[in-house]
Amino acid sequence: REFNSLPVLTFYTQKDDVVLVSRIEEHSKIFTHPVSKVIDWKLGQKHQLASAAFFPELVPALVDELANWIDIVVRKEAGAPKAEPTANAKQENREGS
Repeated sequence: REFNSLPVLTFYTQKDDVVLVSRIEEHSKIFTHPVSKVIDWKLGQKHQLASAAFFPELVPALVDELANWIDIVVRKEAGAPKAEPTANAKQENREGS
């Protein structure tokens, strides 16, 4: 079964302590929209990647990743060129994501 009518963004970490990583990776394959994306977020330390309660210092980087993906989706739908990633996303990419 495939779902390709809507783009889906999946964040996870190899360090997930709640869900089996193999199930996340396997399940994400059903989302086949051209801009669907699966991100193994290297900064993630547990199932809850970033929030006010867990790793609040990582929230800006996670939000930047999300905002960049939304920008890609909107631009793809509108046929516009891709925008430059934000500064936080560029830094995270340098750190190995």
